[in-house]
Amino acid sequence: MLALSAAAALLLTACGRNMPQPDEQQLAAKHSLLVLAAPSVGEADAAKLKAELVRARGTDHMAFEWQANVAAIDNAAIARIKSISYDRIVVIGSELIEGGVAAAKQTPQRNWTFFANTTADPSASVANEANVALYITDPAAQDRMWNDWVAEQTAAGRTFEWISDTAHPVPASWAPSEEADHIVMLDIFGTYWFNQLTAQSAQHRPSWLVTLVPLQPADETKLQSLRIPVMNMAQDARLVFDWVNVLKSQLQEIKDDRWKQGVTVYGPDMLAVGHK
Repeated sequence: MLALSAAAALLLTACGRNMPQPDEQQLAAKHSLLVLAAPSVGEADAAKLKAELVRARGTDHMAFEWQANVAAIDNAAIARIKSISYDRIVVIGSELIEGGVAAAKQTPQRNWTFFANTTADPSASVANEANVALYITDPAAQDRMWNDWVAEQTAAGRTFEWISDTAHPVPASWAPSEEADHIVMLDIFGTYWFNQLTAQSAQHRPSWLVTLVPLQPADETKLQSLRIPVMNMAQDARLVFDWVNVLKSQLQEIKDDRWKQGVTVYGPDMLAVGHK
């Protein structure tokens, strides 16, 4: 059961408001978890998480401690975690994963669940730690999103002019070889790439200018000057997390005394992927 001394008790803050901490008797009588949210978790999402924790405290008899805007899991935090027998430590935000996994290795008696909130894949840092679970975005989700978008635009009769380089060829399913004159390769045309794009756009009158590689702000401004809609495929996908469902999944696992270590891809009930 949990032992929470006055020295170890936390006064944590959510969205600028103090959250009352459970007392020793409450912690001893209930399941408990610690939830740490990185700065990348916005205020609106933090408010939803806090509300779900408050609900669980009232209906599921779940004790919790919450902290938002956590920049790092330092030695002081690790020492505090060692002193309190949490059922689970939930960490939300990709920037906390590497340091958090290192902390998990120092606290093998605690189960840690990490939720990535970017398209980067941090699974290599997890290795095979028995007390670590990690949720990541589907590595193929972004490719599927762009494939679907191109198919939808093509079905609607819209056309494209592509901007890329030889290291990032346009997929043949998007631009067959007979449409090679609809592609501008930056490293081939060099400083004349925009002149080439302007000439091709005047000839083809495309519905979209599509960039597959990052451009400098000045070059992005040049594209806007052509007054043709621009789709930037070089940017990360827009990730829309349902943090309430994410947290509910953890609360249910704790209630059921279930634990599954390793890497899990977010399901559609937790994450929707779209373009910006």
